[in-house]
Amino acid sequence: MSQILCEQLHCGYEESVSLLRLGAVYVDKVRVRADLLVPPSYVRIHNRPKRYKTDSIDWAGRIVFENENFLVVDKPAGVPVPPTVDNFLENTKYHLEQVKACPLYVTHRLDTLTEGLLLLAKTPSFQSAFNRLLAEGRVEKEYEALTRSLVPVGLHEHYMEPGIYSPKRVLAEARPGWKLCQLEVLSCVAREKVFASRIRLMTGRTHQIRVQFQAMGHALVGDPLYGTETESSPALGLRAGKLEFTCPLTRLHHRVEVWESTRAPADSEKVTSFFASAE
Repeated sequence: MSQILCEQLHCGYEESVSLLRLGAVYVDKVRVRADLLVPPSYVRIHNRPKRYKTDSIDWAGRIVFENENFLVVDKPAGVPVPPTVDNFLENTKYHLEQVKACPLYVTHRLDTLTEGLLLLAKTPSFQSAFNRLLAEGRVEKEYEALTRSLVPVGLHEHYMEPGIYSPKRVLAEARPGWKLCQLEVLSCVAREKVFASRIRLMTGRTHQIRVQFQAMGHALVGDPLYGTETESSPALGLRAGKLEFTCPLTRLHHRVEVWESTRAPADSEKVTSFFASAE
């Protein structure tokens, strides 16, 4: 396999092995991560995989709650939740599996740019049970969003155009096939140069908070997809701060809240969080 990569990409052996290790190579639509002998096959190579800064993160220190069924992690901004199509290694799930030395299972997701509380299941049975809670609206999720303008408090409803591609589009009026998006702005207070809104998310659509706030004329600070600011920003003003639910297996009630990042960036690094607390 490495020889094929070298020939097709005109690259050296070390670069071909790096692409394999990263999970950027597929043979007959199956990801391969080790050198192997292959007959004539369909080979897909992502020769410029997107990279994420994950090696310097204290992943064990970001676990804020854990029991035999699941763990809750304070996901850093700028890191995807599961593996991406061109990168198997640099994601939240993979690194926590290395820390815990066991498989973990994705339940809900956060955008790559969004930071905050994320629940990963330890067993397929809890994953299925928790996903049912999500589908039935029995998981309470709250976020904090930063904007440049004051956001009206109250219930906000939009309808999202169906489709798998981004950016998403929402309208205030219903259309056939469009999905209802609901969120409640619980409060909005002024901070230095920004306004901070506490949000209860009632439906879980892709990019929902980001696109609804844009539709209301209050794009999030640092949003490269739905924002209107011209200056570039290394961070997005969106944090998942609260998860609350009753465990469907144990019947125990869980409430986890972390409204500030558990890890402040080093002085020598770019600011990667608008919510980082001082250490």
